[in-house]
Amino acid sequence: MTAGFLRRQFHQGRGGRAKLAISTSVISRIVGAAISLLILPISVRYLGNEGYGLMTTITAVVGWLQFTNLGIGLGLQNALTEETAKANRQAQKELVSTAVLSLAGIGLILLVAGLLVFPHIRWTAVFPPTTERFKAEIPWTVLFVFFGFVSTVMLGFVGPIYAARQELHIGSVQAMVTSLVTLLGTVVAVHFRWGLLGLTICTIGATAVMQWSFALWTLYGRGLLELHPRWSSFTRSAAGRVYRNGIDFLLLQICNIAFFQIDAFLIVRFLTVDQVTPYSVAQKVFMQTSGLFAIVAGSLWPAYGHASAQGDTAWVRRIHRKLVQAFLLVSGALAVFMVLFGHRLFGLWVGSAAAPSTLLIAAVAMYFLVRDWTGIHATLLNGLNIVRPQVWNVVLMAILTLVLDLLLVQRLGPLGLAIGGFIAFSVSGAWYFPYLTAKALNPETRIRPDSALHSVP
Repeated sequence: MTAGFLRRQFHQGRGGRAKLAISTSVISRIVGAAISLLILPISVRYLGNEGYGLMTTITAVVGWLQFTNLGIGLGLQNALTEETAKANRQAQKELVSTAVLSLAGIGLILLVAGLLVFPHIRWTAVFPPTTERFKAEIPWTVLFVFFGFVSTVMLGFVGPIYAARQELHIGSVQAMVTSLVTLLGTVVAVHFRWGLLGLTICTIGATAVMQWSFALWTLYGRGLLELHPRWSSFTRSAAGRVYRNGIDFLLLQICNIAFFQIDAFLIVRFLTVDQVTPYSVAQKVFMQTSGLFAIVAGSLWPAYGHASAQGDTAWVRRIHRKLVQAFLLVSGALAVFMVLFGHRLFGLWVGSAAAPSTLLIAAVAMYFLVRDWTGIHATLLNGLNIVRPQVWNVVLMAILTLVLDLLLVQRLGPLGLAIGGFIAFSVSGAWYFPYLTAKALNPETRIRPDSALHSVP
């Protein structure tokens, strides 16, 4: 009976694959969130506000280099989704080969450039410590985080392959295994007192090992010849499709640096590194809920594309409406709960020194609400391959975010960053992306996808 129920729910059709992706993603997110909530107090209590702030800031700043992947991974996803729906194996092989070899080349260039530049930068000036405890470890921590980032860039094709084939449940399994190994690495590093560098190696290194293991299995361990990258399958037409979509996603990635990865750096530059920790702690719970809805929306991305290709706009509209309703209910309730009880709970969790104030929690809650509201609509537009109309608005949001952050962080401290982000999203994307979504789903005002735009002479 149970097997029959599972077969009916998780069938091979679009809806069944979407349900499987969402279900496994939710389980993965719950496991990941629980492990993250365990890792945070262990790390903060061992490293202190300064050490944890340094680790957070270094990881965020190195992550600015995400634009170096040229948007190739996400550019691959929409094109591969289309060819997978058509069962065109030759086109799939060409797209995968082009993306894999392109990302490998970018990774090697990054690695050589980084090793050449690394000795000539005084890293303790870029990431200034407040004590001598971590001073000697900072340069080597930066180098190892950089290695981990290059690894992630080179493997940027894995997630898009899972998404295009509607196999995101495999990515969820990878995420759960990686979370468990990361927890083990954290416990080992703290137990043996390996310091900032040791903790970084045990966590980022564990992630890299899992990523490479799943990547090699995906390409060569499943017997799928269309996923075997070959030089002979690298074609100009495939490159055009991958790079063309990739350019739009590249611009979005560059702008996302302003939204997700610059806060810690601004606190370090204009305030002190120990103030990163309360701000990061305030974000932690909201990031779990944010990540949950990002996973659900991301799981639906290929399903939206598949439904759009078959003209089933009603299905897209119905599923999106349900997602929006769930978001408003869950995220709204969490925001109210954390404003009322968050400060006391954070104090019990990470200690009073790292616990954010109620005002900071409220500001971060509002920022995440408006940001995630925008993101849910953006993911649907991505699935419909309506990316280019988003770009100008995201650029505007990025500029507003940077300007407001620079002005307010010096006057209000970390609180100013959350307020600046909330204002920037409210005046730009929070209304424009729902407007685009409504137009895209209305048969009378429907926006043509980017692929159709590119085919116009």
